[in-house]
Amino acid sequence: MLVERPNPSQVALQVTAHNLDGTPKTVLASATVRVYHMSGVSEVEDLASTVLAQIGSSNTWRYVWTPVALPVGQYFAEYALEDSDGATHVDVEGIVIQDFALQVDVELIRKVETGHERSRYSDTTD
Repeated sequence: MLVERPNPSQVALQVTAHNLDGTPKTVLASATVRVYHMSGVSEVEDLASTVLAQIGSSNTWRYVWTPVALPVGQYFAEYALEDSDGATHVDVEGIVIQDFALQVDVELIRKVETGHERSRYSDTTD
């Protein structure tokens, strides 16, 4: 998942569930998500374990998160699904927060410095 910065107003955290035979699983005892990032070797929790809501009667569970702030960086969404018989499945999805405006500026600077694009401030009367 790729999210634009600065401070996205909402991040949709979503997971789909399937039975072992690949068919959609539409009944779960619980579905939760938590978001964290790494600081050195330590996990820093950005969103505590939160219940996901089932979308209609589908096999999709979702939570729309409104974070206060998410600096540029790598985050992880950890989904925990528990079946009615107590079996659990945990999966982790990477979330990358990037500053697209900054990337565009850096790419323009790189092009100008390598001569692949003229600066809009350069003299065009060669």
